[in-house]
Amino acid sequence: MKPNTLIKLIERVESERDSERAHAHQARRQAEEAHNTLVRLQAFRQDFLGRAPGAQSAPVHAESLQGRQQFTLAIGQAIGAQQQACAERDQQRDRAQAALMERQKRLLALQSLHQRQADAQHALQLRRDQKESDAWAARATSPKPQSRNT
Repeated sequence: MKPNTLIKLIERVESERDSERAHAHQARRQAEEAHNTLVRLQAFRQDFLGRAPGAQSAPVHAESLQGRQQFTLAIGQAIGAQQQACAERDQQRDRAQAALMERQKRLLALQSLHQRQADAQHALQLRRDQKESDAWAARATSPKPQSRNT
């Protein structure tokens, strides 16, 4: 592979990796927000149930009991929906993290290939330089031909 082509490919994969990193960060943040919302809903339900008339031995009116039951059911449904949202966000976060890791592996492979090519080119240049140096040394130390003028 041509060095310039490889460098351009590395730059493109770096850009894609950076995009994947941003996506993974966003997915992680959204998963955390979903979990925080779930915790708040569960805490609210616990507080609501703790203040229920049956828990405080206060008189209970039938109308208020029915409203509380409907509200408790609605909170339960909201918690169920939020648990589903948390599961989906967790899956998105995991997929984004896996994609980021794959992109990073690809980038490291390309960078390794580039480094190996650079090392091979450098070794080739060192061999050429050594060969040239050996040839120069051989010419410098070889006996000079005698001129026929004498």
